[in-house]
Amino acid sequence: GEGDLVVQNDGVVEISGPLSYVNGLLGTLKYLGDANWWGEDVMTISLNGGEVVRRIVIDVVPVNDYPEVRLEGDVSNVFGNSTAEIAGSEFVVDLVEDVEFLIDFVSVYDADVDDVYKMEMEVGSVVGGNNDFNLKNLLEVEVAVDHGGVSFVEGGGGGRVQLLVKSDRRVVFRGLLDVVNAALKSLVYLNDENFSGDDEMVVIVRDFGIYGSAVYDGGVVNEGALTHKRVVTLRI
Repeated sequence: GEGDLVVQNDGVVEISGPLSYVNGLLGTLKYLGDANWWGEDVMTISLNGGEVVRRIVIDVVPVNDYPEVRLEGDVSNVFGNSTAEIAGSEFVVDLVEDVEFLIDFVSVYDADVDDVYKMEMEVGSVVGGNNDFNLKNLLEVEVAVDHGGVSFVEGGGGGRVQLLVKSDRRVVFRGLLDVVNAALKSLVYLNDENFSGDDEMVVIVRDFGIYGSAVYDGGVVNEGALTHKRVVTLRI
């Protein structure tokens, strides 16, 4: 043919051929960073296998990925980093009437949380304040039911979270990723007395605009935060 194009797995592209062919392919090259990676990358261009003749700095800007509510054993857990999915296939759990049930199959995840924590450590910010930077380390989780109650096991992971709402049918709490997941593992459900049938448990996770425009100001989270919701049918 007119020339050759070789793409290697380590991010190297080799083009050989007439000048018009090489320039034509160079004009079609596209760059895609590694999944969930952001920062400064450098593209180098060399001629005839010799020394680098051009260095191009690529500034990869971070985006706020959606948090996820994950249900153990559910194939619809992972739905992509930049697209929201509200509820997947129906998720049903069979329970025994009037017997407390440990909700240990629910967890949450956010690809951005570790990045923010590492960035905070690099700049030496103090964890625990109400400023935007500290808030972005946290996730907020809400669990609500219609025909029963949800509560934390005494002495369990629920004691480490910031509890925002606690009622018979609803809890809302906030904390670091591992902390809120430990709290979820210690959450129990008990149906209303003598109730049988289907109850809906709604689980919502919110971030605080990890890399978006969210600002924590006087208790209000402005635009930039993202939410993911799953609904579990509790069959009693």
